[in-house]
Amino acid sequence: MCIGRRTIRRTGAGALFLATVAVALAAVGCGKQQEKVASTSTTGEALAAAVETPRPQAAVTADATLAAATPAVLGEETVSSDSLPPDVSATIVNLETVPGGIIEIAAQGSPDVESITLSDGRGKAQAFVYDTTAKAWRVLYRVPLKAKEGLGLSITAKNTGNRWKRVWVFPKLGQEEAPADSLPK
Repeated sequence: MCIGRRTIRRTGAGALFLATVAVALAAVGCGKQQEKVASTSTTGEALAAAVETPRPQAAVTADATLAAATPAVLGEETVSSDSLPPDVSATIVNLETVPGGIIEIAAQGSPDVESITLSDGRGKAQAFVYDTTAKAWRVLYRVPLKAKEGLGLSITAKNTGNRWKRVWVFPKLGQEEAPADSLPK
């Protein structure tokens, strides 16, 4: 059974035409979204009309992110401050230490911070204590004996709305000098 060249050309051209039409229809349909636009008349009545406007997907994502980050006004009320994560910054008081040494970490938090915890990823979390005289959160941490350079400590602040923010601090580890009497002779 032999298929002629003319039949193959017609079939190939038809398939190419259908593929082009399908891509064109998909492109025309993409990027259009329904938006509701509210306008107020002089009598104060709100009218809602559906308006079809083409918008790129990136703009929709940016608008959604901005809307989620901005507190919305609902009538006379605003979204509570508990819906926002707290702010926190932390510093190591004595930055340089040796394995087995103790470092002090101080943290400043926004007024809505309820608790701050420290974690090194090796054990359970350690809670900070609020120092009312210094108006700062503080904790002592013992650097593990087998700690290596690049040790990272995470500090996580939480508020009453169970929102949180995490920051990292990195102590500088030096080498501990051996006592003079323990050196081999």
